[in-house]
Amino acid sequence: MADLYEQVGTCERNDIFASATPTAHVATVKLAEGQGALARGTLVSGAAGGELTVVASALAITASGSGSITVTSPAVYVLAEDVDTGSEDAVCATAYVSGHFRREALATKSYAMTAADWQYLRTQGILTTGSID
Repeated sequence: MADLYEQVGTCERNDIFASATPTAHVATVKLAEGQGALARGTLVSGAAGGELTVVASALAITASGSGSITVTSPAVYVLAEDVDTGSEDAVCATAYVSGHFRREALATKSYAMTAADWQYLRTQGILTTGSID
């Protein structure tokens, strides 16, 4: 007789998401070379269609004063896979364009995200929620 309690598969925990809504959408992005190994959940930004780098400074730009002010809005993505950017040429990787993520699971190299940065991510379709493991 067959064993009714055998293991038929496994499932890895997907711990960067806070919720299944809104639906996470993916895209292929180009990462600039020489950034080393980047983990899944790393925030990358840059000009849309250009080579992206790990977030290293403020995303949200506030302007004050008078006169003509030009503000550029960088595209922001969350890496969907571990990738090694090496030192040769730019590397293509899969990244999330939108979704609802845990703040603790998102990473930068050394920049500490501010409240304004989290709000900017929200305007780009990347929702974040703080959580406790």
